[in-house]
Amino acid sequence: MNNESNVQRTRQAEPHRRSRSVEQKNSKKHKRSGSDALMKLVCLQVIIVTAALASIFVMGRISPSSYGNLKKQYDGIMSEDKSLSQIFSGMKEYALFVISYMDEEEETQTVSAQIIPEKTTASEQSLEEISTKTGETVASAELETAKSAGGKDIETEKAAKGTSFADYAVSEAPAMPVNSRNVTSEFGYRTNPISGNYGFHTGLDIAAAQGTEISCLFFGVVEETGEDDKWGKYVKVKHSDSLETFYCHCSEVFVKSGDIIRKGETLALVGSTGWSTGPHLHIEIIIDGVRADPYKLLFEDNDA
Repeated sequence: MNNESNVQRTRQAEPHRRSRSVEQKNSKKHKRSGSDALMKLVCLQVIIVTAALASIFVMGRISPSSYGNLKKQYDGIMSEDKSLSQIFSGMKEYALFVISYMDEEEETQTVSAQIIPEKTTASEQSLEEISTKTGETVASAELETAKSAGGKDIETEKAAKGTSFADYAVSEAPAMPVNSRNVTSEFGYRTNPISGNYGFHTGLDIAAAQGTEISCLFFGVVEETGEDDKWGKYVKVKHSDSLETFYCHCSEVFVKSGDIIRKGETLALVGSTGWSTGPHLHIEIIIDGVRADPYKLLFEDNDA
């Protein structure tokens, strides 16, 4: 009798055991499925980030200023207090933006991208040779006469050695260096606002907000970058044998000596480094070694 009861209970329990076994198998399948999906997501994210890093590396070689702009965007993402998931989400958006940017560059700058990635320098190729391949225009300039001179703020008696109030001609229109027309100190004689000495101001001061992008006036090669007690952080660009431009008091510089820079491309940010009373750009136009009045080139034609 007991054996019959045991057999009956065993038969009754069998469906329940089978049901639990099926549930356990399904649970394992779901866990494997969830694990596989997570692994695929992680792999996808790794691929996106790797592609972004590779693109950023290439961008840094092709266009240092564009790389600097992207660095600002990255710093903005990382400077805010966010959860880990929000940071990762922001980085994915940043990575996708970089990839799309590089796709656009490849479509619109194909010729330039073939010339500039190897950090072409003026010693390797002349600006004329590079411009022929990239489609850029080499700007040249000519002074009519040379009447007076300057330096940082050069004393009056030395003024005739390096500057000129004379008219001059440049072969093409410039890109505006900053989005501002607020001229705070003109080219010529003045009382220096820092030293209080009377001397010659060799450039033009244009006030602009801290961090405003500074654009290169013409296509050229970065001749020199550095930092000076008076000029602060600066960039000097050679556009041709006859024409150079000089940008001072920058807060940050995105280029280095030897870099090829396109007309209108960002090379630095406005700051107040060196001898400065506030954020502004000090810009100089140098023609055959003589500093000329930048106002004539940047604003005079627009004053009518």
